[in-house]
Amino acid sequence: MGGHTRGELASSLTVQTILQKAASELTSFNNLSKEEYISWLKQTIQAANQAVYDARKKEDSDMGSTLVCAFLIGNQAYLAHLGDSRVYLLRDKSIHQLSTDHTLVQQLVSTGQISPDEARLHPQRNVILHCLGEKLKVELDVYTQDLLPADRLLLCSDGLSGMLDDMQIQIITQQSPSPQVACEYLVDSANLAGGFDNISIIVVEVILA
Repeated sequence: MGGHTRGELASSLTVQTILQKAASELTSFNNLSKEEYISWLKQTIQAANQAVYDARKKEDSDMGSTLVCAFLIGNQAYLAHLGDSRVYLLRDKSIHQLSTDHTLVQQLVSTGQISPDEARLHPQRNVILHCLGEKLKVELDVYTQDLLPADRLLLCSDGLSGMLDDMQIQIITQQSPSPQVACEYLVDSANLAGGFDNISIIVVEVILA
């Protein structure tokens, strides 16, 4: 998280923990129910939270990390997020933000105190309400999304969504010939728009579902 110490360690621990559990456990899964996959995802993110929480206590720092992740089984995407990292679904020339930011300004938007346009310029738009490592028990959103052929899932940090609006993200992503090219164009566009924060992007295209 920007403005906090050792953010690079927090994000590294998060990725390492999730990858290690996925590599050692997911390959052994066979015909699990939707509820079992959701339970695994929650437990895995809790393990990542524990790793960051322990490092935070050991170093006496305020480190933390936002998170957005997905794994795909058949035509089902299992998604989770914390903080202001986002997941979008691009389908049929439209874009849908599947995640809801865990931020102060999103809370103000949800309660009707400010508009979405006002939120983009709000001086407290970077105040995050939930993150990995802050508490022993993590609070996160986990949900599923049915996928269709030609869908694109876009996972990103606020380094992208803070620089480009949803329409710009949609146009660049859907006009790009491949997910890799889309990522490159999005990074370039976000940097041209100011590039005030680190930009992390993953684009996944559904070939068969």
